[in-house]
Amino acid sequence: MKAVIEKVINLFKPKQKPRTFITADLHLFHTGIMKHTKRKFKDVQCMNEHIRKVWNQTVNPNDEVIIVGDVAFTNNKPTKKKIQEAIDFINTLNGEKVLIRGNHDGSDFIEACKKNNIEVFTRQTYIGKKGKAELIHDPKHAIGNVNGYAYILHGHLHGNKSYETETNPNVTYIDVGWDVFNKPILLNKLIN
Repeated sequence: MKAVIEKVINLFKPKQKPRTFITADLHLFHTGIMKHTKRKFKDVQCMNEHIRKVWNQTVNPNDEVIIVGDVAFTNNKPTKKKIQEAIDFINTLNGEKVLIRGNHDGSDFIEACKKNNIEVFTRQTYIGKKGKAELIHDPKHAIGNVNGYAYILHGHLHGNKSYETETNPNVTYIDVGWDVFNKPILLNKLIN
């Protein structure tokens, strides 16, 4: 009875306007990532569950999340079962997902994303109040494409210093990776 009452109440609650979040470098099911970053978990299952918990506390079901690469470790000839396991996990995360392909997002995984209504791009452009941003996994691939961009929103570096800032001093590089913010972050907070 209580569940029915809550459903009726929710019908009359005002719908929250969808928000757009951004993150990168989840590295789901990647045991090696804990050795190369500051992630301290007993095992990969604990890491994945922590990511799910934080994600779903941050993102509402009607929000959009742009993942700037390296969703899961699927570039080293993964089995169909491993790819499906990653897709099933992603489907438990709140929000509509958009993927900017990263170096660990293998071709078979990308095809599975597309079949599961996850849009996939190699790069995207976002225009905020403070300027235009290029969304790309590896910031070194943004060199040569920075004309007109005020920001490069990227992953790949796991919080290590962005080496392109000396090359392009007029462009602000922001690593949006999980190892930097430890959650998806609102895109408009970064460049608005």
